[in-house]
Amino acid sequence: MSSLATTVNGIKLPNPFVIGSGPPGTNANVCGKAFDEGWGAVIIKTISLDASKVGTIEDTNGYDFVINTFGLMGEKIWEHFSLFLNFENFTNTRQTRFDTIYTGTVTHPVFRDIYAPLDGIVVNGGIKLKL
Repeated sequence: MSSLATTVNGIKLPNPFVIGSGPPGTNANVCGKAFDEGWGAVIIKTISLDASKVGTIEDTNGYDFVINTFGLMGEKIWEHFSLFLNFENFTNTRQTRFDTIYTGTVTHPVFRDIYAPLDGIVVNGGIKLKL
């Protein structure tokens, strides 16, 4: 039977399916459930043992919502080199679509916390050489 096991930057994963940073990575219980369900890894940006300490974002209409994005990364390994391709933010989620990045004037800005991607869909790739 084929295996989906892979190694990313020296970390062995059972499969290449990774949950991006967001609600599934906010507390230990949810991360544990993701692994129980078969995910290869969870990217964690903010974590707490108490889920109530990691809040949602309130939009300008007073409704709470969460930021969801996902991506995909693949790598093909040969003897002397490997090629990788990385896709991020398939949902094209951007903080600037529902909130400003700063308040105040242009000459005296007060910057807000960055809690969502600022760029849209991102695709990048590269070559890794084994010397």
